[in-house]
Amino acid sequence: MYFEPVQETLVFDCKLTSYAVLNDLNQEGIKFITLRKRSKRLLEFANSLPEKEWKKMCVPIPKRKNKHCKVYESQITLKEGFLPLRQIIIKDHGRAEPTFIITDDTELPTKEVLIVYAKRWRIENKLAELASFFNLNALSSPLMIRIHFDLLWTLIADTLYHRFAQDLPRFERKRANTLFKRFIDMPGKVSYDGHEFVVKIRKRAHTPILLGIQALSEGISVPWLEGKTIRIVWTA
Repeated sequence: MYFEPVQETLVFDCKLTSYAVLNDLNQEGIKFITLRKRSKRLLEFANSLPEKEWKKMCVPIPKRKNKHCKVYESQITLKEGFLPLRQIIIKDHGRAEPTFIITDDTELPTKEVLIVYAKRWRIENKLAELASFFNLNALSSPLMIRIHFDLLWTLIADTLYHRFAQDLPRFERKRANTLFKRFIDMPGKVSYDGHEFVVKIRKRAHTPILLGIQALSEGISVPWLEGKTIRIVWTA
């Protein structure tokens, strides 16, 4: 069960605004969680902390590879005259350098602060994938109806890749661009004899994984092709 904060919280990247604006939010009682920009001084401080000062923590986020980390929490003042903030330093979380989170929420438990901010990371990673692989940032038309159409089919394609990954051992968490490169972007020939479609594909390094999928080893009946069958034949 997760702790649900009563008050809404702003969660954003450290590049979005300045320290002065953070102080204004703090003065107005607006809760926020963001990162603090790393500097040589901050990294030296984090690396100089004795190991006994760090607290081990598990962040129970589904599908997250590194659920265990170490945290060090303290109160800081960004600049002279600013209100104090809460700083949480995280290390041993799968990244080369420590991460610095700052917030003016003094009531939210440390674990919940990490969970809330981690959700922003997941959203940004997904948007970055949609933009880089599916070209979501290069829509085909300024017309709203076509923008909706592009968004719809982008989400459908992303869902299909995700569903495809669930049948691929060791690739369940891979992104669409990796799946495309390893399993889809390959030459082949399609023949049709009036009854079924035969797709001939040359074997590659990852073909054994595909051979282990029962649905691909049998003929697939396609309703929108009048129930005709598609069969895959792997060639040398």
